[in-house]
Amino acid sequence: MAQRGAIASEVLSIVAIAVVAIGVPPALGESAWVRGEVRINYHAAPMPASTPMGVVKTGEEVSVLERRGGWARIQASSGGSGWLPESNLDAQAPPTQRIGQVESELEKLRAALAAAIHERDELREQNAQISASQSEREATVRQLTEENRDLRAGQRWPYLITGAAILGAGILVGGLVSRSSGRRSSPRIRF
Repeated sequence: MAQRGAIASEVLSIVAIAVVAIGVPPALGESAWVRGEVRINYHAAPMPASTPMGVVKTGEEVSVLERRGGWARIQASSGGSGWLPESNLDAQAPPTQRIGQVESELEKLRAALAAAIHERDELREQNAQISASQSEREATVRQLTEENRDLRAGQRWPYLITGAAILGAGILVGGLVSRSSGRRSSPRIRF
């Protein structure tokens, strides 16, 4: 009994290593690609001796409909369906197809980069214009501040002149009124 358990454990270990080494095949309903450098017949049943139903070429994308005993029931891009050994399927697109996808992504990224560079240049130009207008505004504010200060200082003079004129007029009127009153001041000193 102990030997059977050890043998079963070894077999399970070998199977686990084989599954990891081979890789996990694509899930049902997912896309898969035909691997190898050949044209492969797909069959009516999951047996090599069954009737061929059609041909798929290397790199052709197929849909996996079902898996059974190392065989996968596929639907070809031409619309036909049949059975193909799972070993002829790959979960990744062939390098030539991936290169096309990567090149199209690269073109999209280049276009996005060109748009970003264009936007950056426009923003730099706007920033330069804003900086120039900001400098102009600051100069205008300084000039207006100086003019305002000068105007405030200049507004005091009319008040001072008006006050001096009123004071002068008051002294003049006071002097005229006191002379015309007829009273003369006496040179005597009173105690």
